[in-house]
Amino acid sequence: SNLYGVRLFDSIKQFGDWMNVNTKLSSGIKKFDTPKIKQLNSEKITKQQETITNYLFKECKNLTLEELSGGYSGSKVFLVDSVDRQGFEETPTILKLDRTEAIGKERMGFEKVQHVLGPHMPQILDSIETENGAGIRYSFAMMNKKSSPKTFKEFFMQLNVTKKRDKEKLVKCINTLCDEIFEPLYGNWILDQKQLWKANTFKVEYIGLVKDSITKILKIEPVGKKIHISGVGDFYNPLLFYTKDNLTKKLNEPVSYVRQSLAHGDLNAANIILDENFNMWLIDFFHTDYDYHTIQDVVKLENDLKFIHTPRSEE
Repeated sequence: SNLYGVRLFDSIKQFGDWMNVNTKLSSGIKKFDTPKIKQLNSEKITKQQETITNYLFKECKNLTLEELSGGYSGSKVFLVDSVDRQGFEETPTILKLDRTEAIGKERMGFEKVQHVLGPHMPQILDSIETENGAGIRYSFAMMNKKSSPKTFKEFFMQLNVTKKRDKEKLVKCINTLCDEIFEPLYGNWILDQKQLWKANTFKVEYIGLVKDSITKILKIEPVGKKIHISGVGDFYNPLLFYTKDNLTKKLNEPVSYVRQSLAHGDLNAANIILDENFNMWLIDFFHTDYDYHTIQDVVKLENDLKFIHTPRSEE
């Protein structure tokens, strides 16, 4: 699209709509007895999401859905234990439900990175696009019930790093992540041009939201160069940065040469799944692309662990 100025469609349905042809997809669900769905820890899925789930698990008679994460776009990700129609327990799979265009983009991102990460990537078992949403079903090498797969977020929040054994677990997990996922992704970096302020989605429109958030935390709107937090120390006042003039100036700066590579693009702690044997898999490839700064995923994950998932008892 950048080179030739053409429009790309991630979804068959989007392309059909653009062609002005009937893209209503027949799922054939009515031919099958729908599986019995049990949900463990999440809001009940909608009727449309249930129809999509039924299609993706049409060979099953029982499903148990455990929600792993929910995206800001309204996506839902589940770990699914299923029983086939002969009564055999299947290996766990991952189900993702989202808008049609989002699932289309998910497939595109998945295809960009699957050949690089190998066993740390899932295999697509099936997917479907409908008028009111879409779904995709993944299987993962070596994943089974006994190994108790969970998100990195769950794993991290259950640790007590003051205990030697828990600290060793965390170090092993981070080392596996660096050696087996980050290194293959970033090893083939290139030097290319990028305007980093724009690439990291700084926008003048966000100034009000940032100001409201800081005021809410501090109970007052900070003035002056420094902010003092009792018992913690002094910090530069971020509102001196978040001004219209300063941010406009930053966004108009020229591009610079930076190291760029293939990256997941949204590597938060809920998009990494691991088991007790430290097998590790990635999910959610909506943002995956080739032109990220090489530290994009590392910074995103560090932010999650330090500022979102580390409990703080004091204000």
